[in-house]
Amino acid sequence: MTRRSGPHLSLVAAARNDNHGGDLLRRMQIFVNGILEQCRRHDVSAELIVVEWNPPEDKPPLAEALRWPGEPGRCEVRIITVAPRIHARYPLGDRIPLFQMIAKNAGIRRARGEFILATNIDLLFSDQVMEAMKPEHLRPGFLYLSERWDVDRDVPLEASLDEQLAYCRDHVVRVNRRDGWYFPRENRRRAFFPYPWDRLYTFLRRMQTATAIHHPHRARSFRELWGWVLGPKEFHANACGDFTLMARRHWAELHAYPEAEIYSMNLDSVLCHNALIAGLKELAYGSTARIYHIEHASGFTPEGESLLNARLASSGIPQLTWSDAEALFCRARGTKTYTLLAPDTWGLAADDLPEWSPWGSRADQKAISRL
Repeated sequence: MTRRSGPHLSLVAAARNDNHGGDLLRRMQIFVNGILEQCRRHDVSAELIVVEWNPPEDKPPLAEALRWPGEPGRCEVRIITVAPRIHARYPLGDRIPLFQMIAKNAGIRRARGEFILATNIDLLFSDQVMEAMKPEHLRPGFLYLSERWDVDRDVPLEASLDEQLAYCRDHVVRVNRRDGWYFPRENRRRAFFPYPWDRLYTFLRRMQTATAIHHPHRARSFRELWGWVLGPKEFHANACGDFTLMARRHWAELHAYPEAEIYSMNLDSVLCHNALIAGLKELAYGSTARIYHIEHASGFTPEGESLLNARLASSGIPQLTWSDAEALFCRARGTKTYTLLAPDTWGLAADDLPEWSPWGSRADQKAISRL
């Protein structure tokens, strides 16, 4: 793959102006303002790619609905539009207005950065996360993930970035950690096991520790058994889709996200599992280098999981449950092959998608770069 000159980092998200989850434009304005300010503050050369999928005809496009500063600073903005006629190709398009992972793939395919972060439009990044994404801290061969902290939805829009981050630190409602959901206000925890067999998982964990301590000569064989049963690594699957960072060449090798025509749940975990099958090493940032997620009315929460499942079932929208995903992972581990790999045309490779920038067009803007 030919090396192209471009920014150090591409941040890719997908959206449409449909008020998804309530107050969408407000949440997205906070996200955009935060990214632009953080790139300036930490001197990170970046581009923010927003894929506007199937824009509603009765609402202004995101280019008009959002406010933009007078100059880009260290971060260019590219809004790539996927027209309703392309969305109409998908049979379930009448029930799923935004195919999130296919939309992200379209942005990833056209990204110019050496590293690509797939993320979402209702987040604020801590200073520690932005510092960790500087060129001297990122290397190929790694899958970078971050812990997501969910915060009250009333993050002040007109406040400074420092004030917004302080609000987030003081208004945490849920922490999505590798092993469970933590609720600081109620001082409680709900267990989350990345595999459905929770008792077997706990038993094997204890056996692994005991073997390493008391029978070190057996530790290697036990590690091999552990790897066969539970896979290449028990990766940080809890809310991993809000922050998935790899070198651009790894996204190309993996064909980015699966392009299954279903609800987007757990497709992010499939990508991460494929990355580990490919030999990438996971590096999950600690609780200090965190991302803040602004709460909204739709999407997955552990408290509303049953309601979400009922809504999807009543609407006839299929999804990949965690049990389904684990079955796929088990088969993939046996054959050491990728799961639900997207076709070679992933990311709408054959489509010429128009793009817009708030700071004018580039000379080569019509020649959209592709991986």
